[in-house]
Amino acid sequence: MEPSTTTRFLVLRKTPYSESSLVLAGISPDAGQIHFLVRGARKLGRRHFPEADLFQILEVRYRRGSGTLCTWQGAEPEASFRGVAAVPACFAGACRLAAFALANVQEGLPAPRFFAAMAAALGRLADPGAGAAQAVSSSFVGAAMVFLDEHGLLPDHPDNERLERQRNWLLQAAEKPGPLPELPETDWRNLEKWMTALLLHHECRM
Repeated sequence: MEPSTTTRFLVLRKTPYSESSLVLAGISPDAGQIHFLVRGARKLGRRHFPEADLFQILEVRYRRGSGTLCTWQGAEPEASFRGVAAVPACFAGACRLAAFALANVQEGLPAPRFFAAMAAALGRLADPGAGAAQAVSSSFVGAAMVFLDEHGLLPDHPDNERLERQRNWLLQAAEKPGPLPELPETDWRNLEKWMTALLLHHECRM
C-alpha cells in the first residue's frame, strides 16, 4: 500500500461522484494537476467535513491509488479566494484561469511557480478594488507568463535591455501576492492579446 503524503492543493473543479462522494480537481506545487476522490463528502455536514469549495487552498493528506484518482484522507484550509464571486467579471476571470490550468498543467509534473502565480492571480480577482477589468486582464497575463516561463517557452530579449527588464519585472510581480504594477488598461488588453497568441503558438489549450 502506498504511504500517505501531504500537499498543498488549489481546488479548481468539483464533480459529484456516486450518491455521496466528490471528485476534486486542481493543482499542487509538487504534483502538478491532481484529482482526489473524497468518499462520503456529500453526506457530511460542515462540522464534519472541511470546506472544499472552489478557489480554496487546502493542505491535503492523501494516498495515491493505482489509477488517476488519489484517496483523500483529510485536509486543513489554508486560504480562500471565494471573494471572486462578488464581481461577475472577476468570477468569469477566475473560471477562465481554472479552465486553463486544468487543460494545460500535467499530472505528476511539479509546477511550484505556476501554483504561486495562480494563488496570486486569484487573490487579485478576489479583491480587485475599483479596477475589475484591469484585475481580470493582468491576472491572466501574469499567470500565463509564469506558466510559459516555467516550461521554458517565454521569449526573452537579450538584445533589448528595456524589454528584458519589463519581462522580468512582470514575472517577479506575478508570483507574489498583491496587485501587479499599474499600467493603462489598454496596455493590459494588448498584453492579454499578445499572451493569448503566444499560448496558441505553443499549442496550449484555451
